[in-house]
Amino acid sequence: MQGLLEFQGRLTRSDKRPANPGSYCLQFQLHGQPRASKRDKVHWEEVIENVEVSPGGFFRVVLGRSHAFEESMFGRGIRWMSVRVVRSGTLDDEHLPRAPIAGAEARLYGGLSRVQTSIDGLSARMDGLIEGSPQIAEFDKRLGQAGETLANVHSRLALLESGTEIAAIIRRVEGLMGRLDEVDRDDGRLDRIEDELHELVGPDGDVVDLNERMDRLEGRAPELIASLKKRERNAPEYARVDELKRHLEAARLQISSLSDRVEELTKAAPKKATNAATDTGTAAMVKRSGDVMTGGLVINRGGLEVLSGGVNCRGATVTSLEASNVIKAPKAIIDSVELRGDLTVDSASRSLQVRAVEGRQASARRDGALHLNSRGGAEVVIGNDAASKGATVHGTVRSDGLVAQPTGGMAQLFHATGDLSPGDVVRVNDSGERVVRVRKVADSRVMGVITDQPGVLLGGVPRTGLVVVAVTGVVQTRVDASDSPIKAGDLLVASRTSGHARCASDPEPGTVLGKALAPLGKGKGIIPVLLGGG
Repeated sequence: MQGLLEFQGRLTRSDKRPANPGSYCLQFQLHGQPRASKRDKVHWEEVIENVEVSPGGFFRVVLGRSHAFEESMFGRGIRWMSVRVVRSGTLDDEHLPRAPIAGAEARLYGGLSRVQTSIDGLSARMDGLIEGSPQIAEFDKRLGQAGETLANVHSRLALLESGTEIAAIIRRVEGLMGRLDEVDRDDGRLDRIEDELHELVGPDGDVVDLNERMDRLEGRAPELIASLKKRERNAPEYARVDELKRHLEAARLQISSLSDRVEELTKAAPKKATNAATDTGTAAMVKRSGDVMTGGLVINRGGLEVLSGGVNCRGATVTSLEASNVIKAPKAIIDSVELRGDLTVDSASRSLQVRAVEGRQASARRDGALHLNSRGGAEVVIGNDAASKGATVHGTVRSDGLVAQPTGGMAQLFHATGDLSPGDVVRVNDSGERVVRVRKVADSRVMGVITDQPGVLLGGVPRTGLVVVAVTGVVQTRVDASDSPIKAGDLLVASRTSGHARCASDPEPGTVLGKALAPLGKGKGIIPVLLGGG
């Protein structure tokens, strides 16, 4: 339609990410410059409410319903469209680059209007010529007679076609149908072909039988392949087992021969055998009585591997000779460990990685408190100076004292509007759901200061869309001393400069942000401020 323009765009936030889906109030302006400047001129403006923004920030509107586009707006070339969000009567900053608008549709509609005016004038002149010329009326009459003649010829042709050609076609089709009936009678050629096809591809046909046999073979294929792989894998093992059986049989024969020899020696010299047994015990040799071993167990090489059952030890001493030359970085990795006594790691170079640590009661039958360094009372350190992560506690944290960062104060997480940075002085917005920069002198809605290093943080873990607002403590704050210098100890209130504070000699109750801890003679700067110090 004339004067309208369909506009499509993508709405983004200050950090260049797409805006959240929903309904927005948008202001559209047509400028003469591609960027904001002092010479920028607004040629057209319209505000549209309830613009639906889809996921990804995309939207589509039809402009010009309240203020139509005119051809004169584009008389000097391309214009530039800006889009801004209206929130509670306040305009956000321009986050989108301005879109070029050539105005081709407006110029086209203007040209069409001029052409329509010319056509209307020509039509009026033609009507006047027809009324004043008898030759044109005679020509119109002859055209009517020619039309009647053509209609008469068409009706005669229709009668001729229906009586000759159509009848011949019907007779020909009937003849073909008769010949087809003769061919396709009982025991005809078509019936025999159909029966043969049914035997071939029917429910009990050869093709179905072949498909079923193929399905059975394909179903057994994985089983056959697994069986063959198992045979290939176990073939060397079978040969090795046979060889071991032969060695075992030879060892049994040797053991039987030695046993006979020992019995003969025992009968011949029983006293000597008793003395030998006593000497063996004195030498701390390993004795075996059933599944109980007494004496010392020495393992030279290969270590000790327990396949099942675990190891129960009432007392163990592990000594490594020249461990510094043998073990460069000793490490114990344990899935879970249960100790009835103490566990001591004697060096910082050793590390013990336990995947599950549980506190136990004295009876060791249920979980209890986990005591760390309860006997020595030393500090418990979690992480290191370079680590960005701390400790997560599900439950109540009880402590005799809390030591946090010396600056940063106590902070709270809030939703924000606009691109806020550390040091900005903020206030709560009209809806009470978000925080924005202060822009009014001594604003009573002032809340605190944006910080990136809070001493104590409340409200959860920082994430996208949330800002950390310090409400008490010492925080680096943006201040403006353009109107009056700031001295250490002055009370500070919100300034008309966006996101800054200024000094106040006699502030109203509820407007004080805090107390300056450093002076600022003139201009703008950042100084430490004791929040809530008024």
